[in-house]
Amino acid sequence: MTAGVAQSIWKKRCILTSAWFFLLIVVASRIWAGSETDAFIDDGAVETRPFQLLPANEKKAEATALFARGLLDQESKGPEVALESYLKALALDPGYSKLAVHVAQEYLRRGEEAQALGVLKESLKANPQSSLVAIVLSKIYLLNLRKVDLAETYALKAQAASPDQMESYEALWDIYQSSGQRKKADEVLAKAMQSPSSDPLFWLELATLLQRQTSGNPPAGTEEGSRAASAIAKVVEFGSTQPQVLNKAAEYYFLNRQMEKAAPIYERILKLDPEFPDVLEKMGGVYMAMGQYDQALPIYQKMIEKNPQALAAYDQLVALYRAKQEMPKAVEAMQKALRLAPFVYERHVAIVAQLLEMQRFETALIYVEAAAEKFPQSGLLTYLRAMTLARLKRAPEAMPFFEKAMVEAVTQSGGNFLDAMFYFEYGVAAEQSEQYDKAADLFRKSIELDPANAARTCNYLGYMWAERGMNLDEAEKLIRRALLAEPNNGAYLDSLGWVFFKRGKYADALVELLRSAERLPQPDAVVFEHIGDAYHELGRNPEAILYWQKAAQLDSENKALTQKVDRSAEKVASKP
Repeated sequence: MTAGVAQSIWKKRCILTSAWFFLLIVVASRIWAGSETDAFIDDGAVETRPFQLLPANEKKAEATALFARGLLDQESKGPEVALESYLKALALDPGYSKLAVHVAQEYLRRGEEAQALGVLKESLKANPQSSLVAIVLSKIYLLNLRKVDLAETYALKAQAASPDQMESYEALWDIYQSSGQRKKADEVLAKAMQSPSSDPLFWLELATLLQRQTSGNPPAGTEEGSRAASAIAKVVEFGSTQPQVLNKAAEYYFLNRQMEKAAPIYERILKLDPEFPDVLEKMGGVYMAMGQYDQALPIYQKMIEKNPQALAAYDQLVALYRAKQEMPKAVEAMQKALRLAPFVYERHVAIVAQLLEMQRFETALIYVEAAAEKFPQSGLLTYLRAMTLARLKRAPEAMPFFEKAMVEAVTQSGGNFLDAMFYFEYGVAAEQSEQYDKAADLFRKSIELDPANAARTCNYLGYMWAERGMNLDEAEKLIRRALLAEPNNGAYLDSLGWVFFKRGKYADALVELLRSAERLPQPDAVVFEHIGDAYHELGRNPEAILYWQKAAQLDSENKALTQKVDRSAEKVASKP
């Protein structure tokens, strides 16, 4: 055991106040010892009354004064001088448990274990009912000296002295657990569960001990889980008017995903103490986890009402609106948070990404350009700017930004965005800029970086070649690879059909193209046009016109398609 062991135990049993308070103790001890008199003021006259302590109490008062002096000396003159005062105090009152532990702690800090043990044993002899001293002795024998039998002896003494104190159970459990006596360790927990204690902290510490036994929250359905649940139920029962205690119980239920039990506890805490730290945020989190978004919404709104600069509340609102698929409201909350924290880089990135996801490309461009002014060295923002321009069909403008982002990723920190997605997006921009060889290289790089998730890239590259009647063998291999991953993807089936069409295999093309139309979630003008082209090459012009007309209805701006329909319709009409 280190010196901190005694300190941690002491902290659980007492709280040392500041030095000025102990000055009051010194004065009080002198008064109690009879060295001063009580003074009462009455109409300007002072009447004095002597006050005497019994000899035993006088010694305790002097011991208290010496302890206080030692604490002051420790701050001003160092531990050596303080120790002298402590030892004098113990000589007057050897049963002063807190002081004995304090002195033992100082000896342990110096590595003088024998002196620490001597002080504690003398104190326990003077005050046999001190569970605090007995527990510290048990810890020293277990952790410092590895003497399990003596550690057990003193832990049992502590339990006999204070059977309703959790520290003795914990000390015994540590002894048995560390020495491999698992059955005895379990018996300690079983005995603790039978305690008649009505102290909620007792049951809270027991639940914590059960968590230690299972290295985390005890699984539901196990004996440990049942014990922990019973202990926490007693915490709620006996601590029903104590917000701090109830908060611990609610946290237990939250961590165990028992939100239906955590919610009413947080509500009770709020009634007991409306200003309890973070209770509104925790309640909101519970309702979010339960999917009860309508209950969570007014909580976050109340948080903002109480503190209009509560960034956490805006962030939770973003998560809530995203969960409800109310993306415009999510963006609105992000905008408000961004106004509160305009120089938080991550918020700029998040809102741009959200706008891109919503296909609000014009707005995304405004935000990404503003962010780039604030953070000119961000390669990620350069990348997002390039992506946004590409989405706006301004691929030639996007190309320099893609190239700049690659350079910034190498020369600056945070270049982990050079992944398969980056090269795919860059490749798309290159293809739209009619830089086909460059696009092919970028698509191959994307496939190389993430071959397990390259179906979309394989299809894009394959279709690019098929559309131009180039590298059809490679195009077919790439598209079939994509179909292995997603055999019912309508877009990939259309690509395969188009490869067949470019090879002059019109019947095979028609089969795949019709399958494509069946599997697409929505009608697609390109697929309908491809089907019309295949029917046309097979000499089935009425069917061709039908599908071309369907395509034209979906893409009324396609003048070439409209002309194709008109020409074919004239030819059909001119025949008997």
